[in-house]
Amino acid sequence: MAAPEGQTFTRKVIDRRAQEARKWEFNRFVNELYPLYQGMDQLVFGDETAKDLRAGRRLRGYSRKGERCKIVLSFARGQRYSICAWQNSEGFLAHSITEGTFTSHSFYYAFLKDVYYRLSPWPGPNSIVIIDNARIHKLPELRTAIEQVGAKLIFLPPYSPHLNPIKQTFGIIKSRLARSRAIYETDPLNTLRLVFTEACHPNNHSLFSHHGYHDTFFEVSHK
Repeated sequence: MAAPEGQTFTRKVIDRRAQEARKWEFNRFVNELYPLYQGMDQLVFGDETAKDLRAGRRLRGYSRKGERCKIVLSFARGQRYSICAWQNSEGFLAHSITEGTFTSHSFYYAFLKDVYYRLSPWPGPNSIVIIDNARIHKLPELRTAIEQVGAKLIFLPPYSPHLNPIKQTFGIIKSRLARSRAIYETDPLNTLRLVFTEACHPNNHSLFSHHGYHDTFFEVSHK
């Protein structure tokens, strides 16, 4: 693409700096987790996801050969729901659903209601809380509550969904919602509750190992 008349552009080092910053954040995460890690049973991952009426829509379907696959849908998004969920190596610990989006305070209160009493002092089970560095996770009271239990809080490096197993679980839930589209569009809130309850299956060991968190060690990549 040509530059506007009278203007020239040159390649800067910003890409390299961004890469170096991401690598620094990854190293920070590893250096914080390494001296604490004794097994996957210590880890509690948290995150949020949001759904509206489009969540239950399939991208593919079936039709006769030579004919387009058509379906009549409303383009309205409908009520938006946000889900805050927590997962350890045994499955989902808990989840909260709210209309709209979570704020730093509503996220904190959901944590107190659902997760706080399940934590234990390090190095016990559920003693290392790992979440991304979203703004709503930075409320000082959250870290204070975790550390009062004797547990540890570690923030993931930016742009690192591959380090959080719950991201993959959210993908599975999204697929289940697509299969339940008709029910979701008529009763989205209860459908969300049902799908999350069904997803609370025990034993996430293979999922955690796939993301680099093993029984006695962890081995993760910054890419």
